[in-house]
Amino acid sequence: MRNLFLSAAFLGLAACATGATGPDAAARFDRFTEVSTRDFTGYDQVFIAAPVAGEDIVKRIGVRIPGIRRDVRPLSQRDVDFMLGELNGELRGAVGSVATLVDAPGPGILTIRTILTDLDANRPTQIELAQEPGLSLQSLSAGDSSITLQFLEDGTLLAEARDTDNVVSLQDQGVIAAGIWTTARQHFRQVSNKVAALLS
Repeated sequence: MRNLFLSAAFLGLAACATGATGPDAAARFDRFTEVSTRDFTGYDQVFIAAPVAGEDIVKRIGVRIPGIRRDVRPLSQRDVDFMLGELNGELRGAVGSVATLVDAPGPGILTIRTILTDLDANRPTQIELAQEPGLSLQSLSAGDSSITLQFLEDGTLLAEARDTDNVVSLQDQGVIAAGIWTTARQHFRQVSNKVAALLS
């Protein structure tokens, strides 16, 4: 988890090294484990289950962090729910551009389950400011986001992918424009495009 606040830094996500689509797009994820297939190009209907928070995130919701610690940062339920909604929106937008989204899983329908396994803001959040009033909104962190995706058909696991944000540089004057969740939002978009590429 990257939690050092920086007085001046640059947020950048590495662009996908390749424009691969179909089964080859599996290589665009940090880790892709094939159970029975990595070829999802035959699915024209997709059910996207509502993303959920992983155990490590749930443990940090509302937790009181004693003193000044940067290795563990508290999260509010409101922020987690908001970011899960953002992730869901990105996935639906990207996948919906290459397949038909349906309201329920079933035979012949690809189901995508998403677990947000790590999340950190680029700026202090309200819960952090409440616990540590001395923090400045100008403080800057690299932020963090990690996601696990499961691909299933009618309850049968086909493959699993894992992906973590790829912040590659922390040196640029343009970082001052970074919002509270810039890294996570960029990563959500990046992962959603990788999923869409699998179906293309």
